[in-house]
Amino acid sequence: MMIENFINAPWGQWIVLLSKGNPPLALQFLLINGVFFLIFAFRRLRGIRTRHANTAYVIHGILIMVNTAILYQDQLYPYYRYNILGFIHKVQAVI
Repeated sequence: MMIENFINAPWGQWIVLLSKGNPPLALQFLLINGVFFLIFAFRRLRGIRTRHANTAYVIHGILIMVNTAILYQDQLYPYYRYNILGFIHKVQAVI
């Protein structure tokens, strides 16, 4: 059952993974997703709609790329340190 998978999940490994980094990965995820959520909430409160339906897909894609870059920042650092195009290609390869 689904609840057994939830109970038997390796939570200790997730806690170790999310506590790595400076600042910790969990905080990085929280901050970047919080920024995107605040922009979304602000636009909703003001009643601003996107002009094109594809705009939402682009924003979601950017959010996924940023979260992936945070998750794999150790492997991606050599690429975006010297070359932004190499960094973009590496992120696309990871996704």
